[in-house]
Amino acid sequence: MHQVQEQRKQQLNEICSDDKEALSEGKRSVDDMSDKELENLLVDDTHGIIYCYIPKVACTNWKRVMFVLNQSELILTLPNSFPRTEMRAKLKHYTKFLFVRDPFVRIISAYRNKFHQSNELFYHDYARDILHLYGNQSDPPHTVDEAFALGVRPSFQNFIQYLVDPQTEKDQPFEPHWRQIHRLCHPCHIQYDFIDHQETLHEEAEQLLKLLMLLAG
Repeated sequence: MHQVQEQRKQQLNEICSDDKEALSEGKRSVDDMSDKELENLLVDDTHGIIYCYIPKVACTNWKRVMFVLNQSELILTLPNSFPRTEMRAKLKHYTKFLFVRDPFVRIISAYRNKFHQSNELFYHDYARDILHLYGNQSDPPHTVDEAFALGVRPSFQNFIQYLVDPQTEKDQPFEPHWRQIHRLCHPCHIQYDFIDHQETLHEEAEQLLKLLMLLAG
């Protein structure tokens, strides 16, 4: 496991160096980031653990693991709970981990979950606009129930058109379920101790859980 982790960190460092401008977006460190940009970092002060959760990458289960390890003690989000000096110290000394996933598979998962299941919030906030802009629907149904009854929903092609349209992120940042991983967890600015893969979840989770249990003990 150690060798695999070192290889991943080396690969990440090379990617960050090669495309520093795009991946850092002009930020030199976490000090340059807003609280909103750091809200996916969960802190377990009892055991010195920081987990950056990524929607559609087993995050529900790993949040449960964090709460079980902490035995219902308070788990805090990093930016809203600590002064920046304390935040830097935690990022330096705590054990930090995240799970990543093939970005294309993650997008497919987000599409199926949010647009193929009845979800009024996502229909109102995203699907109606996608249908109007890319789905040739001048006046899309006003509720998700009406849309599903008529068999109207954004196609995957419509969703991709929405994602690649430069205007989309000018209006607002991507919703976290399809926001880029480097904008959720900032791996070019935060040195993670463990970078594990959804695709090899069972093997890698076992090793990580053993380590976290040691920290919890």
